[in-house]
Amino acid sequence: MLKLLNGKPVLSWVYERLEPLNGQARIIIATDDNRIKALAEEIGAEVLMTSPNHQSGTDRCAEVAALLDEEIIINVQGDEPFIERQPIQDLINYFRHNDHAQIATLVCPIQNENLIKDKNTVKVVKTNSGKALYFSRSAIPSSIPSMHFKHIGVYAFRKQVLMEISKLPPSKLELAESLEQLRWLENDFSIHTLMTDMDGLSIDTEEDLKKAELMIKKIKL
Repeated sequence: MLKLLNGKPVLSWVYERLEPLNGQARIIIATDDNRIKALAEEIGAEVLMTSPNHQSGTDRCAEVAALLDEEIIINVQGDEPFIERQPIQDLINYFRHNDHAQIATLVCPIQNENLIKDKNTVKVVKTNSGKALYFSRSAIPSSIPSMHFKHIGVYAFRKQVLMEISKLPPSKLELAESLEQLRWLENDFSIHTLMTDMDGLSIDTEEDLKKAELMIKKIKL
């Protein structure tokens, strides 16, 4: 998140993309790293320090949520410099108009068939009403390319649900796929999927950073 992308830290890109939502959403950078805290303060963002012992971003999010009065909690990763505001707004609106909503996330159609077999690309199958049936690193379903959807790791939670799932132990499916959302499904929580055109890029490796540099030259941010 501190790596420079076109001369600016990745985290700064993320915050600037979401900052216009201030006023209808409270944007907090949650971290256990003093370097990220310093950057957050430099760019004028609200920042809260958390425990360094969390196993996932969801657990870190739950620690912060416990301190808040807000009912809707959205977890956006700090390494997503191409995040778009509209899908986040859609998640907010979905929860505001669906009192039964527990968890919601974003998906998009897979345009590049090479990604279907890519283990780093998480796929999802869903019901007719948009609820997630299963997430996998493998190709699902196996033989219908037009039905392949990519999971984008942005989650919205009802606060009470977030607190509950943060207390669950790892599940068999989660460990098999290395996907924590399977823990929630395995424990009977519902995850609704919202379709988006956004096909983000997480900066997890130096190669990702190189791809992002190329992307940023092609689009206007």
